Amino acid sequence: MPISRLQVLLTWCNQNGIHIDPRIQVRESGNHQQLADSTESSYSSSSRGPAISVYSLEALIDRSCSLVRIPKQAILSTRSCFLSQDITFAPYGHAAHLALALALYGEILRGHDSKWSGYIQSLPRETVDIAIFWG
Repeated sequence: MPISRLQVLLTWCNQNGIHIDPRIQVRESGNHQQLADSTESSYSSSSRGPAISVYSLEALIDRSCSLVRIPKQAILSTRSCFLSQDITFAPYGHAAHLALALALYGEILRGHDSKWSGYIQSLPRETVDIAIFWG
C-alpha cells in the first residue's frame, strides 16, 4: 500500500522540526473539487484525490495561541532555495511573487533531491483560486 501524501507531509514536518499543536489535526478530507463545491468556490481543473485540510479538535482555541511552529530553516524562500544565487531580491509586489514562484518551480524540478520535496508533494496540482491574484 503506497504512503499517502498526508503521511509524507507529516513525516517531512517532523524531520524538519515543525511542531503542530495537538489541538488541531491535519487530515485528508474528500477531494479538492468536493471541497470547492461545498464552499461555492471553483477550481479550473479536475481533482487529483483527497484534499489535505486542517481541523480544530476544540470548539474554541484562543487566538493568541501559536498552533504551528516552523523553524526558519524549514521555510522555502527565495533566499533558501536551490536557485537562491540566481534569483534577484524583490522585497514586495509582483516581482516578489514571481521570484517566489521561481524558487518553488526550481525545487519542484529537483524532485526528491529538494529539501522541500515532502512538503511540495502535498501541494494541490490544480489551479487554486487565491485572492491575491484576483486583481
